[in-house]
Order: sequence, then structure tokens, then C-alpha cells
Amino acid sequence: MRVRDWMKNEVATCTPGDGLDGAVKVMKDEGYGCIVVVDERRRPVGIVTDRDASMTALTSGRPLREIRVSDAMSSPTTNCLQEDDVAQAASTMGRLRIRRLPVVNRGGFLVGLLALDDLARRTARDPDSSRCDQEPQTPVRHRVGSLAARQADAEC
Repeated sequence: MRVRDWMKNEVATCTPGDGLDGAVKVMKDEGYGCIVVVDERRRPVGIVTDRDASMTALTSGRPLREIRVSDAMSSPTTNCLQEDDVAQAASTMGRLRIRRLPVVNRGGFLVGLLALDDLARRTARDPDSSRCDQEPQTPVRHRVGSLAARQADAEC
């Protein structure tokens, strides 16, 4: 089984220069536990989790609106290819003790997200599953910040 069959196509993204308050709002409103941080070409450069945001705000003593995503993100990211074997990706997650892997295509562009929770839910639901029964969704649904807004306008 390939990662592309298990990954989520909807991924929240932001850029390193975006405000952490906007990233946290998207996570809260959409129920996401993380946002992938991308460069201007949509290549992953980091990841920020709800815990990263909380700890950064707490330790800095500053409100979220005064903190940049770059101050809270983990970087560099460990990515996997959409063609990778899902068992190998799960093994990488276990070995590195991470819960989420941005998924990229051969060009390094973000195309999805593979989360430990998704693996667990899918395996529990259908342990013999060999393919994804869900229709692909439009990638990168949510964006934070002005650069992302320009990209969204360009894609419409």
C-alpha cells in the first residue's frame, strides 16, 4: 500500500512569516492538530502543532499576535513521498517519535499529510484494507497570511 492511499489531501498551510495567532485560529476552527509551514513554492519547511504554539506563547510571555510561525515551528520537516510504502512511513514515524508526516511529490511539493491517528483509525476500521475508498480532495484547503491569500486568488 502506498502513502497516497492513506494520506489526507486537505492540509492547512502557512508561511514562516505569518502570525501564530492566524495559524492557531485555523487549527481551532478546523479541528487540526498541526499546520504545515511552506515556502513560496509550497515546499514544506517546517510544521507547527497546537502544542508548539502553546509552549512558544507560554515560554515567550508574548501574546500569539506578536509571535511569528517561524518562532514556533519545528524545522526541518521529515517528509515522505506519496509513492512510499505506508508501512515504511509508519516505521519512520515510530522511529522518530513523530505523529505527522508531510507528504510530497517527486518535485518536493506538498500534496498531503499522513498522521498516526489516520493510520490507527483506518487499521481499526478495516485491517485488511489495501486501498483508499475515499475520493481525493482538493489539496491545501486552508491558508494563513497574505502570501497564501495571493496564492488562493491565483488558483481560483
